[in-house]
Amino acid sequence: MKLPHGGWVIVADGAKMLLLENHGDETHLDLRIRSHDEAPSVPTHESGSDRPGRTGAPSTRRAAFEQTDWQTLEKDRFADALAAKMNAWAHKKQMPPAVLIAAPRTLGELRTHLSNGARGTLLAEISADLAHQTVEAIEKAVAKA
Repeated sequence: MKLPHGGWVIVADGAKMLLLENHGDETHLDLRIRSHDEAPSVPTHESGSDRPGRTGAPSTRRAAFEQTDWQTLEKDRFADALAAKMNAWAHKKQMPPAVLIAAPRTLGELRTHLSNGARGTLLAEISADLAHQTVEAIEKAVAKA
């Protein structure tokens, strides 16, 4: 992978995003944190308001609705917000060539919401959960891609 000087590496999972900028050149990466964002962690028991509802049928049987997974919903919202940022950067021509590294579920959610302009700036997509790794580990992953 040849990431040019000034190119970005966007690393994300469902709750954390790192934006790294290459201060080196195409052969020697020198990634530095440009910005980061992290969603607050709220336990599931504090997110939901009540137990799942039930549905009555004309017969004597009753069925319960499935419990809502609030943490999954929050992770999807975080990915949607990141996609919106990336789309805005691409629309304003503020996004240089970039590499997107995301956890598999987050990458899938991002792909559904990225505009063609944002996709056009991506040099590569890497499906890996590296949001809590060191910058050196991220540099190695980019160099291998």
